Amino acid sequence: MRQAALLLFCLALPISIAGTNIGAGLLCVLILLAALKGRDPGWKRLRNPAILGLALYCAAALIAAWAGLDPRSSLKLLPKDLHKLWLVAVLLLALGEEPRKDHPLLLRALAAGFALIALVGLGQVALGQDASGQWARAHAWVHPVTYGEQLALALLGALCFFDRPEAETSSPAAKRWDWAFILLAAAALVLNQTRGALLGLAAGFAAVCRFDARLRRRSLWALAAAVAIVVLWELLPFDRSLLSLFSAASPDNPHQMRWALWKTAVAIFRDHPWTGAGPGRYHDLFELYHPGPLREDVWGSAHNLYLHQLAERGLLGLTALGAALGTLTLRAYRRCAAAATPWNLWAFGSCAAFLAMSLTEVTFQNEQATSLFLFIWAWAERSHKAVAG
Repeated sequence: MRQAALLLFCLALPISIAGTNIGAGLLCVLILLAALKGRDPGWKRLRNPAILGLALYCAAALIAAWAGLDPRSSLKLLPKDLHKLWLVAVLLLALGEEPRKDHPLLLRALAAGFALIALVGLGQVALGQDASGQWARAHAWVHPVTYGEQLALALLGALCFFDRPEAETSSPAAKRWDWAFILLAAAALVLNQTRGALLGLAAGFAAVCRFDARLRRRSLWALAAAVAIVVLWELLPFDRSLLSLFSAASPDNPHQMRWALWKTAVAIFRDHPWTGAGPGRYHDLFELYHPGPLREDVWGSAHNLYLHQLAERGLLGLTALGAALGTLTLRAYRRCAAAATPWNLWAFGSCAAFLAMSLTEVTFQNEQATSLFLFIWAWAERSHKAVAG
């Protein structure tokens, strides 16, 4: 039953947050049933720095909500923060003492889910223009930014596992499938055109190269591919030119609009420095702090995780965020330093990618992208424990 629930979780993870939560819920039920039958589910695994870091993050969120401008509304968002803590706890308990024996099947399920959304995204682009005359970006069933972030982490994982003798993908047949997956995911990521996702992929790849000489030798190829992608983006009919980043400021320029979003976040922080205006309040306060024209569909967040949380949760929240993400990153770094296995490489690279992507998005507040990130981290933690212990 545990493996079936994990299989459902992995298959749903790239596709649906509802399916992911159903899988995690089944794992939670199995853990509780084992405890009721007198079996120890492995409670000692919860004595983990990540649990403490995320618990502090949730405590800071509670304080910020209670001290904010609208406690009732802010407190309604607390379950989203608690979800991160719950998910990591469930995964650390559910993955067992020897997760490595589950790797091949679960990796195939995860890859199948990603292959499906990549194919759907490519199909969306192939259909061409929508009713408004705009070319559709590849996005499957989620927001294009979330889609790009997911694929960036998936592509990074495929690179970490490819052609590694100790990996579950080391057979000749597996290498061919891995090559096919890399090309498919890369094509979907290019046609998705999320710049922050490409930045995250580059940061994750650079972090992995710190521990993997095999990838370091291929870094020139990676740089050439990045340059080719940038050139291609200038030619595709998506109005996603990178050159427009350097154009004059205008309320219609989506790149320049981020400056307005960031300045507004700083202004809110200055008025509420210690605990912020309260989770969810950035959107409500935006027009008060920025009464000028701005495209309405972009100001639900500050499009920068660190500034957004500074505005909504103040120095307390930003410190707690730093503690949570810092703990995950430091733990992943130390695992890589001890043993540069594919899972450890993927986890550390994902941490670097996640930190970079959060410079232009509020990635840690996106449940679907964060669930994937935390799954990679937790699986590497359990896999490393099994090897080390």
